[in-house]
Amino acid sequence: MTVRLRKLFHDLTTEDLKQLDRQSAVAVLTVGATEQHGPHLPLATDTIIGEGIVAAALAQVSEKVSALVLPTLPYGDSIEHTAYPGTISLEPQTLFDVWLQIGESVARAGIQKLVIFNSHGGQIHMVDSVAKHLRVKHDMLVVKANYMLFDIFADLFVARELQFGLHGGAVETSIMLHLCSELVRLDKAKDFKSSLENTVNDHPHLTTVSDAAFSWSSQDLNPAGACGDATQANADLGRVVVERASRILANMIEEAATFSLASLSSNP
Repeated sequence: MTVRLRKLFHDLTTEDLKQLDRQSAVAVLTVGATEQHGPHLPLATDTIIGEGIVAAALAQVSEKVSALVLPTLPYGDSIEHTAYPGTISLEPQTLFDVWLQIGESVARAGIQKLVIFNSHGGQIHMVDSVAKHLRVKHDMLVVKANYMLFDIFADLFVARELQFGLHGGAVETSIMLHLCSELVRLDKAKDFKSSLENTVNDHPHLTTVSDAAFSWSSQDLNPAGACGDATQANADLGRVVVERASRILANMIEEAATFSLASLSSNP
């Protein structure tokens, strides 16, 4: 009998894994961070957001899909925030090795499909790199899901916020008010203006729509460690973001489940 499950990977037994439909089973790895988010948001912000969106997505995934959630990784590449107490950052090579070896372990368990759901903008590049290596070395289908790149924000937040609210602004604060309001210190929320706003006219090629085109440390943008107008945040906006992001993620998981591994060629 083929078993289809939507549950935590580590709750399964070895025998459970042997009964899975390995052609359709999808493992989901949530990668977050533990880093400063200004004076108003907790260090776990990225991790809480990642887990919240994944939980909402799984509730929407078809019962026909075996979606197995791996333990969340709460540490990432957060070197740009290490000037502030509480940030825990792994070296890029360490992070790469850990993610790669998790993917390899998933493959050894007979699961050839992996969705990496990333909730920290500072490690988008790492998602891409690990996905490519797992594809080449283990013939895996690896889906790269970075929620901050989803096309879901334009009608919810003003253009200024979308361009300069890179960290701890209205978007992340709204999501946290929806998911975990008790950890948000609204009395400390401010309009954390980014220094990029003062330089964008003089250096337009160094600033893009969603990020700075030069490498920055958080204190370069605002001494509080946050960027964006956190005073514009509210829980309703956060709810909509989570609903939209989770729908996209659910679709990604379902599409991964039906994706034919035979279409991935081992030889040219």
